[in-house]
Amino acid sequence: MNSKLESFQADLNSLKRERKSSLSWVENITDFKRHLCAAMLWIRVRNLTNANLELKYADECAKDDKEKAEVERLRATTYSITRRSDEEKPSKEDLLKAMEKFRSQGDLVAMVEAHLELANILRIDRNFDIALDELDKIEQELVKIKSELQKQKRAYDYPRLMAYLLFLRGLVYGLGRKGIFKDKIKGIECCYKASDFASRAGDIARKASILNAQGLIISQLAERTDSMFQEAEKSLNEALALHARIGDPRSCFQQSRNLLLVHRLRLLHSKSKVRDHWLDVAWEESNRTRDYLKQVKVGSGEPTRDKIELRFRRAQLLGFKKKKYIKLIRNSKKS
Repeated sequence: MNSKLESFQADLNSLKRERKSSLSWVENITDFKRHLCAAMLWIRVRNLTNANLELKYADECAKDDKEKAEVERLRATTYSITRRSDEEKPSKEDLLKAMEKFRSQGDLVAMVEAHLELANILRIDRNFDIALDELDKIEQELVKIKSELQKQKRAYDYPRLMAYLLFLRGLVYGLGRKGIFKDKIKGIECCYKASDFASRAGDIARKASILNAQGLIISQLAERTDSMFQEAEKSLNEALALHARIGDPRSCFQQSRNLLLVHRLRLLHSKSKVRDHWLDVAWEESNRTRDYLKQVKVGSGEPTRDKIELRFRRAQLLGFKKKKYIKLIRNSKKS
């Protein structure tokens, strides 16, 4: 009994020492780092309202230009998440300046992130070959700095950045360029690799985006070969589940909208015996898409582009439903 009590006391003393050590470590964290870390976590789960609030606090606590640059970099991340394709993009010149600034400060992760944003802008502008060249340069840079990241205790950033790099490459090959079969397959392969890196980094939002891109590429192949629709739906459903898990209504809307488009393709490619089934599935998906869109906050009472598109898609489905009912009425009259 005494030996057990002694053992218990030893364990208790050990826990007290560990707790004291942990508390002293927490006390050494500055207010700036605390708010910046909180902002990173909120960005990861796509709660941008809370993220921007933490960034505001971090900016107020920033002591020098380097800390202010870290805040601005994260602000750029939130902007890239919410930015629509028709909105103003960061200029290439500003990104090049940011890359040099971060390189001179020794902030390798921020430098690579700025470079990736540059490659993404080139992709958006449809400069696909130049974007691929940039991505090749970034990958070479990442391989070089991998050991340095480990020394800086930032090894986590390597799979996170590789996931984004491969994701962009997958988008260029799969949904850009000439759209040939060979490029589509390359795009899917890049998405598979990107998904693996995102899983290693625990980056749920990135993995959801990768699965979405993968599903869209597969659906385009399915449209050509009249098959693989099930595989496309599987990827899109997994992406939707991940976006729902992190509570991102805009991404959930976009995901559901993409599923709706795939269901519509299945409807168009189906034989008459199962066409009614896919019409019902597509209609139910349009209802879910509408419900997600209602959760998205918009700035004015004017119909958004997303709302207009959804109305158009639902009108298309109603047209199919009308044809279905006309056919039923005609058949009943004949009988």
